Amino acid sequence: MPPDHQPRPDKTPKPPAQREEQKLAHLAPAPQTAEAQRTQTRPGSASPRGVLALQRRYGNRAVKSLIQPKLEVGAADDPYEREADRVADRVVRGPVAATPPGDGGLAQRQLLTGSQGAVTNGAGGLVQLKRAIVNASTTTRVPRFPPPPPGRPGATAEEEQQSRNNAVKTIEKSPKGQPLEKLATVDVADNEALHVKDGAGNLAWYRLAGAAGYIKATKVFAGLTTAPVADDAATEGEDFDQTGYAGTMVTRVDDLLVEKIRSDNLAGGAKTSVVAGESATWAAAGLLGMAVSMRDLFKGEASAWDRVNAALSLGNATYGVVGAASQAASLAFASDSSQYKEAATTSAWAYGYADMFSTLASAVKTIKGIVDLVKLVANRKREPKTAFLATGGDILVNGLETAKGVLRSIRGVQEALNFGTTGTAFMSVLPGFDIAIASVKSIMQGYYLVVSAVEWYRMNQHQDVLQQELAAKHYTKPQIQEALKRYKHEEAMAAKLTQLSAETQVKIDAQTAVVAKLPEAGPKREAATQKLTGLEAKKAGYDQKKRELDAASQADEGRDGPTRAELEEMDLSSDLALANKRRVTRQSVHIGANLAQIAGAIATLVSGPGAPAALALKLAAAGVDSSLPLFRWLKQKGRDTAAKNVAKGETGISNRIFNADKTTAAKMAARKKQAVVILMMVQRLNDLMPNSEDPVTQAAQMETLKTQVKRVEMYISASGCPPERLYAAAPDAGKQVSVLVKELSRRELA
Repeated sequence: MPPDHQPRPDKTPKPPAQREEQKLAHLAPAPQTAEAQRTQTRPGSASPRGVLALQRRYGNRAVKSLIQPKLEVGAADDPYEREADRVADRVVRGPVAATPPGDGGLAQRQLLTGSQGAVTNGAGGLVQLKRAIVNASTTTRVPRFPPPPPGRPGATAEEEQQSRNNAVKTIEKSPKGQPLEKLATVDVADNEALHVKDGAGNLAWYRLAGAAGYIKATKVFAGLTTAPVADDAATEGEDFDQTGYAGTMVTRVDDLLVEKIRSDNLAGGAKTSVVAGESATWAAAGLLGMAVSMRDLFKGEASAWDRVNAALSLGNATYGVVGAASQAASLAFASDSSQYKEAATTSAWAYGYADMFSTLASAVKTIKGIVDLVKLVANRKREPKTAFLATGGDILVNGLETAKGVLRSIRGVQEALNFGTTGTAFMSVLPGFDIAIASVKSIMQGYYLVVSAVEWYRMNQHQDVLQQELAAKHYTKPQIQEALKRYKHEEAMAAKLTQLSAETQVKIDAQTAVVAKLPEAGPKREAATQKLTGLEAKKAGYDQKKRELDAASQADEGRDGPTRAELEEMDLSSDLALANKRRVTRQSVHIGANLAQIAGAIATLVSGPGAPAALALKLAAAGVDSSLPLFRWLKQKGRDTAAKNVAKGETGISNRIFNADKTTAAKMAARKKQAVVILMMVQRLNDLMPNSEDPVTQAAQMETLKTQVKRVEMYISASGCPPERLYAAAPDAGKQVSVLVKELSRRELA
């Protein structure tokens, strides 16, 4: 019969059992190898070679119990299996050698290094297994059909984003599948194209391998990957806003002077010197506020919320400058003149408008807080409880600030209508808002104090455990302390040299551009070239010192003491204990300042506005509360200067006062190192997953795993990062580092 007239194959659906029999009937009846026989009889001892031997003989379904005993595999015509074949085939298709005839696609079957098993779904595609540990009780989701893959031809960015969000919602609303307890193990597809991301690009659902359905990405431990963490992963460190800080301090002083002037006016008239001083302070606060607002308004990475807040703050600052100028002008006229009344009225109107803009800014912050809270509620399963507390506290504080601002604005308008005459409206109400605001702040800071105190205690206790583990390796306490100190110094100097080299390279690039613009010959080009040569020599010197330091560090590794790897947990726990200890101190100071603020407000209620005791308490509270970031910034500047001197081989007064090993660069490098150490500890959980067939041994292995999981999560919590937030960043290792570094910075600076 001609080829064009060959009978078509029968496509009538057959029962699963009949399909399986036909599948086995077409297999070559080659004898089993000894290893394949052992694999069949003792599945727990299956090796990759044995698995592939059985796979070649019987297919994927015959080896499902060897690789995925806890999850049921879908039927042969399962839409998930077909989707896996199609997507995986599209991903691996490309610069791959053609499959030899009769090979059955074996050339494309690969093993995932370090995983617990591997399967391939279909001859033309690749689906590798990666075993993961469930970090919290959950249930898989099994939609009827898998969501469409991203990248639909012709789709716009907005349509693609909406499609991803719809896919996430579809899975969330799908029927529940298999319940999983914490520390259960599941296999997820190592092919990222099979997983589902939301519109923001965050991985939302892992596609299960060898089984129908998905598991929520935040419900499995992040970090089970061998992907390297880039040294330049995005991080967030210390940032002291000098202009903003100065503006805040001046504004607080101005508020106290305004209270004093109002009190004196009610008593018969404020002194000219006090009014002049308040006018100058008000003008300074307004100018600084304008500078900060303009900067934030045109900042490239600013959000819409930030820009609205900056615009409102700009209005507040502008009217502050106008009011200060009008108030200063009033001093040039007699108090009973029309010019004085006009200037005083203008100043009162400006004061009222400034309060209006400040009130609107607080209202916007309140609205933003409510929006953030709604998002948290919508995404409550991947957000920690602390996020709800922080957002709720911010809403309450900003709401009270808004209500207080409304009353101040009404009072300002009323006084403006009375030609600038000081009134007594809301005199007993406004201090009540001050008390409420300070009380809410104290409650929140008290909570953070307790949390930090608990983490401080846990880290101190754990250091004793680590000390015993190192003592079991015959290391003495002096050896451990000396090694820690030496390694920290070397890492700090390496970070500072790297920073100086990078800064010098920026100068080299700028100077190179200057030289290129100058004529070929002439004194200016000669001078510019000489400067460029000096910069290049300086950078070469930094780089040479860095290479010498690295070589010496490697040569001295483990000399008369533990290695860096052996001390990584001790170093981590020591730093986390110190960070939490300092946070306890800072929160205590903030709470003390809030209590002084409350006492000042009570004194105002009892003795009236401008009472000396009230002003003294409020001034003390503002000074103490605001001094912490200033002193920390000054100390950090001294440390950076000391380290720069050491890198240059020089000495100075700063070297005798400040610790050169705690520079900004060294602290950022240390935080990134801590983040990577934590992620590597999470990754090593993979090695502890139970793999024994013996129930007793398996139970012991599970207890070991549980102990180590608690240990790892203890470090994550002590860093200030809720485990849920870290898991939500999976599987992007760089993003996880950024999350941890940001939380470590907050723990140290907040």
